[in-house]
Amino acid sequence: MPKDSDLKTKFVGLARGYWVTQMIFVAAELGLADHLAKGPKSIQELAEICHTDASNLFRLLRGLSSIGIFREIQQKKFTLTPLANLLLSDHPDSLRQFARLQGEERYFTWGKLLDSIKNGRSVFPEIYGNPVFAWNRENPERAAIFDEAMENMARIEVRALLNAFDFWQFRHVVDLGGGNGYVLSEVMEKYPHLQGTLFDLEHVVARTISPSGLQERCSLQSGDFFCSVPEGADCYLLKNILHNWGDSYCVKLLSNIREAIGLFGGQLIIYEQIIPEGNDPFIGKLLDINMLLLHEGGMERTRSEYERLLELAGLTIKSIIPTDCSMSVILAGV
Repeated sequence: MPKDSDLKTKFVGLARGYWVTQMIFVAAELGLADHLAKGPKSIQELAEICHTDASNLFRLLRGLSSIGIFREIQQKKFTLTPLANLLLSDHPDSLRQFARLQGEERYFTWGKLLDSIKNGRSVFPEIYGNPVFAWNRENPERAAIFDEAMENMARIEVRALLNAFDFWQFRHVVDLGGGNGYVLSEVMEKYPHLQGTLFDLEHVVARTISPSGLQERCSLQSGDFFCSVPEGADCYLLKNILHNWGDSYCVKLLSNIREAIGLFGGQLIIYEQIIPEGNDPFIGKLLDINMLLLHEGGMERTRSEYERLLELAGLTIKSIIPTDCSMSVILAGV
C-alpha cells in the first residue's frame, strides 16, 4: 500500500499539472527545440535567438529539464532529449503544434470548468463569443495551428487505423470533415486503387491543397454535412467528428449518410474513442471533459450511446475493431 507521503506527492503533482502545460507551451511557442536541432546552445545564445530574458529562460529550461524535456549538459548549456525531440517542427511524430494549441484559448477555457459543471453549458462560446469552429474561421492564425495540431495527433491515429482496418474492399472513400486532407491522403497512399473525396466547409476546403501525387484520384468538395453529403461512394469516413456534436446533430449527420448509403450501397467507418465502463484509466474520459468545455453538446461516447445514435439514424453496428491506440473503428451499415 502506498505511503501517505507518496500519495500526497502524487496528488500535488496532479493538482499542479497546469504548470507543466504552460512550460511546454512556452517552449513550443519559442521554438526552443528547433533552435537546438543542430546542437547544444548556451542560455545566452538561446535568449538572443528567441528575444527573451536570459535569466528567466534559464529558469524555464531548468524546470523542463527536471521532467525530462531538454537537458542541461554544462552550466547553463542545454541540449535535446527524446521528449524534447517531439517539439521539433520537422520530427516525423512532432507534437509542437499540439503543444501550442494547449496553451492559449483551450488553456483559458479549462480555467472555467467549474462554470461549465454548474450551468451545464460549453464555456468556450461564452469566453470567446463564438463556437470553436466559427472562432477558428475568424482567427486564421490560430486555425492554422489547430489544423497542424490535429495532423500531429492524426499521424499516430492514422497509423493505428491502417494497421487495424483493410480498405481494399472499397473503391471510393469520402472523408467527411476531413480538414487539411492528411487522413485521406494517408489512406489513399496505402491503397492506390482508391478514389477519394475530401468534404468540409467552404473556408476549410479553401485552404486545403490536394495531396501531392494524388490529385487525379482525390477531389475537394465543400458543403455542410448537416444538410447533405456527397453521393456515389461506397465508404464514408468520420474521424473524430461525432464527438464534437450533441446527439441531435449527430443523428442528422448520420441520417444524411444513411440516405447516401441506401441509394448507392456502402458502409460507414466511425473512428472515435469508445469510453469503457469502470474506473480503469482511459484518455477518452479526460478528452470527454475537453469536449464538454469546447463544444456545446460535444462528448465522448460509450458503445451503447453509439448504438443508440446509429439506430435513430437507421444504421447498425456491423463490427467494432480496436486499434493499438485509444481509438476504435466502428463499422456501420444499413
